[in-house]
Amino acid sequence: MKKIGSLQFGIVIFLFLIISSDSISQVHYNVIPTSSTMIIHGTSSIHDWQMEVTDLECSATLLVTGNYINSIRETRFLCKTKSIISDYKLMNNKTYEALKADEFSIITFTMTNAGDISLPGNEFNGSINGFLSIAGEIKEIDVPFRGRLLTNGQVELEGRVPLKMSEFNIDPPTALMGTLKTGDEVWISYSLKMERDMSKETIATRNADNNNSK
Repeated sequence: MKKIGSLQFGIVIFLFLIISSDSISQVHYNVIPTSSTMIIHGTSSIHDWQMEVTDLECSATLLVTGNYINSIRETRFLCKTKSIISDYKLMNNKTYEALKADEFSIITFTMTNAGDISLPGNEFNGSINGFLSIAGEIKEIDVPFRGRLLTNGQVELEGRVPLKMSEFNIDPPTALMGTLKTGDEVWISYSLKMERDMSKETIATRNADNNNSK
């Protein structure tokens, strides 16, 4: 009887492992540019200002079970420095000069690890840590976020990231003979919608099938 009981227990554990491995999947996501926004907010000696990031790329890899997020495995972001645009040409030029846009044409962020993350069902919030590269300087920052996994498989993310230009050795832009001076601190607010990258999932599935056939 003990042998039968042990056999039954082993079968149950084996089936559990199979079900778990099938239900948990690593899913790749890419941003949908037309459904996403990123705005840089700042202050000056005259008035508050904002600029929009008009050309951005963002990808993430999530561990997903059905409609639930288990963990965040990878996140990457990049944008062209000169895709940061306001309604004022002078402000654009001053910004590109401060960011050394001709020399450093790309701004990037790469996640190194997930910080404190709460995963209550299909919604999740917390922060991730990573390295942000601007104007030739690389600094580690925290990126807070709130998000949710939609029933159609897409992911929505939003958050607000505080930064100081001085931390990246950026001199806050000035204009009008120095009478207009921008503040050191800026805030980056973002609202991103991301969809599954089926091409990567197809490749992953094909590789898995090839390995199983050997």
